[in-house]
Amino acid sequence: NMMLSFIMLITGAQETLLDRVAAVVGDQVITLTEVEDAARIIWIAQKGSPSAVSAVPDQVRITVLDYLIDQAVISQFVVRYGYEGARKDVDADYLRPFIENFDSRDAYEAFLRRFQIGETEITRLFERETRNQDFIRERGRLRLLAAGSSLDSGLLQSAMDDVFAEMKVQLEIRRSEVSGR
Repeated sequence: NMMLSFIMLITGAQETLLDRVAAVVGDQVITLTEVEDAARIIWIAQKGSPSAVSAVPDQVRITVLDYLIDQAVISQFVVRYGYEGARKDVDADYLRPFIENFDSRDAYEAFLRRFQIGETEITRLFERETRNQDFIRERGRLRLLAAGSSLDSGLLQSAMDDVFAEMKVQLEIRRSEVSGR
């Protein structure tokens, strides 16, 4: 019985290890599938042709991994500080503009099926980015106010960059090779 449980445990573990780890940021794991899915979503959101997302080029994969690492860094501080951000109607704010990049609703649904991407994954990507940007902006604004500085856009961007750089050095970031499968 104990041996059977051990075999079932190993078999179950093997099923969950099919996806490669692309990076670990603090306690958050980013998988190669997440990188590829995000690359496809971002490509289309930035007015790329939906038909061109089949093969994710290595350079795009690397750039998207950098982006996801940055988002993971900020997300961990969002959680640490209990930042809520502005509440929004996610479907109306994020999905509709994304769907409009497709020739038809059928083409959009075919994209979801082909790459096994769910609408929640799409909205989560954009929602997280918006929340993270709001969080960094708020932290930069608070830093300027505490220093008695004006809130001019150049100073604010500089303060935001400083806040992010400080966050990044506080977390351990381990990257894996993300080219190929």
